[in-house]
Amino acid sequence: DIGASKPDRAFFDAVINDIGDSDRKGYLVIGDSPSSDIAGAVASGLDSCLVNSHFQEYGNCGATYTVRGLEELSRIL
Repeated sequence: DIGASKPDRAFFDAVINDIGDSDRKGYLVIGDSPSSDIAGAVASGLDSCLVNSHFQEYGNCGATYTVRGLEELSRIL
């Protein structure tokens, strides 16, 4: 519907524009895919949190934070 998909920066720009708050420091992209969620966040200048619940070895994918499960998000937020 927005004309772009992750990891394209246009996807993240459209979401931010729809929310109406352009201060990128106030956002945290939470996702489980280094190649779409995290790569898109990095390309868009957004902080990101990789949810690695399957204990995969991704190396340094560029995520600002990494957690093993959603219950760990409270320490970040």
